[in-house]
Amino acid sequence: MRELLAKYLGGDPAALRFAVNSHGKPQLAGDFGANELRFNVSHSHGHALLAVTRGAEVGVDLEQIRSDLDFAGIVAGHFSSAERIGWQALPEARRQEAFFHGWVRKEAYVKARGEGLSREPSRYTVELEPDALGRLLADELEPAAPTTWRVETLPGPTGYAAAIAYSGPERKVELRPA
Repeated sequence: MRELLAKYLGGDPAALRFAVNSHGKPQLAGDFGANELRFNVSHSHGHALLAVTRGAEVGVDLEQIRSDLDFAGIVAGHFSSAERIGWQALPEARRQEAFFHGWVRKEAYVKARGEGLSREPSRYTVELEPDALGRLLADELEPAAPTTWRVETLPGPTGYAAAIAYSGPERKVELRPA
């Protein structure tokens, strides 16, 4: 991560300094943070995803799709009422995949905002359908958020769900293998 960020900054990876915001989101510190370069990272079972941008907050999430979770319990406790209804309406065979796609979209959004789990996940709504763009549909705490934040599905490795979220107007998202 240091090497990639240093390439964007045209500097020495060892010279980079980091800080965290009040909710623990990492950011560049000192003079490095003044250039508006923002980043976020996620990893899951041997895979990693790093997002880098200028002039916009950014968050990413990557999760391996697996069957060892209490999906109904997590949906009941952490999804919005619209998401719960949508998830229940899906055929049983699609719920696991929809859960993970919804989860990474929700996580990317709160990571981009720099709020982590301090923003109650049941207070905002994303598209759950795996084949959907993954948009932010509603945020009870910030009703204008769907017009000022973007949430998008990313292609991930087979068996994974991935998403990116960022502030501001729509941007071109480029995927580059490491």
